[in-house]
Amino acid sequence: MTEPQFKLLLKLVTPLILHDPTHIQPITAEERLVLTLRILATGISQTAAAHSFAICQTIVGNIFKETTRAIYTALKDAYIGEPSKDRWQQNAESFEAMWNFPNCIGAIN
Repeated sequence: MTEPQFKLLLKLVTPLILHDPTHIQPITAEERLVLTLRILATGISQTAAAHSFAICQTIVGNIFKETTRAIYTALKDAYIGEPSKDRWQQNAESFEAMWNFPNCIGAIN
């Protein structure tokens, strides 16, 4: 992710993840986003991220859940479209051709 991309994402999610400062050193929106992106990009555990960022594991879990929801909320309309009826039909036909399983659009393994 480039710096301009990060700044744009930060601008979009900040209103959704910024909290009123109740501590002397609150966790900023930027730190929350960096923490979340690091977990998503590297696949490290929340425990490892907690140690790396010197933040309580419970807080890391809360930040991760809140920030991933904020990212989805901020980007869903621009980047995640709802499939059309034709697209669903195409997926079902493709799945049937590949797996001989009619009227199915996917499977969880």
